[in-house]
Amino acid sequence: EAAFYNCSQLGTLPLPEGLESIAPRAFENCDSLTSLQLPASATVVAVDSFINDCDALSAITVAADHSTYQAVDGILYNATADRLLRCPEGKSGTVVIPDTVVSIAERAFYDCETLSEVHFGSAVTSIDKQAFYDCSALTTVVLNSSLQTIGERAFYDCEALNFIELPNGLQTIGTYAFYRCNTLPQLPLPDRVTTIADSAFYECSALTE
Repeated sequence: EAAFYNCSQLGTLPLPEGLESIAPRAFENCDSLTSLQLPASATVVAVDSFINDCDALSAITVAADHSTYQAVDGILYNATADRLLRCPEGKSGTVVIPDTVVSIAERAFYDCETLSEVHFGSAVTSIDKQAFYDCSALTTVVLNSSLQTIGERAFYDCEALNFIELPNGLQTIGTYAFYRCNTLPQLPLPDRVTTIADSAFYECSALTE
């Protein structure tokens, strides 16, 4: 755990074939890390935390013959690409989620501070907790009609978010899901929503409806 913690001058690090696992916080606070490739042998990766605070990392690549993971446009997915696991924190601009994706993993876009737009593919049904936590430049999220669950703190502290429309199939909105989304002007609730957890819209100071 935390093997290369705070190695702030580390730019590249070829991971050797034969490496089997990457522990939590392995590359945390490696501010200069720009590239990372997972070898085919690395089948156990703490995907929610192994690249925390790696602000310069804009793409993850995966060996072509990997049995557990794959990368699409620099973003890490499971082998079947039905679960989006981790977007590197240096990813900027617009992300389009493929139609194969059914779920967005916990902390998948955590602290992606230069991301501006996310467009969901047609198959996503759930956004796990803290998925878009502190995406401070995120302005636009285009959700799909089959989405059912927005998890706890999913859009926590997305202060620039000013456009998101909740789909008609949505059923659950988790605790602090939109905490401090304080530029969001409106967010009409679909009729099928059955659960709105505590403080889901806490400190959404611009919200009028």
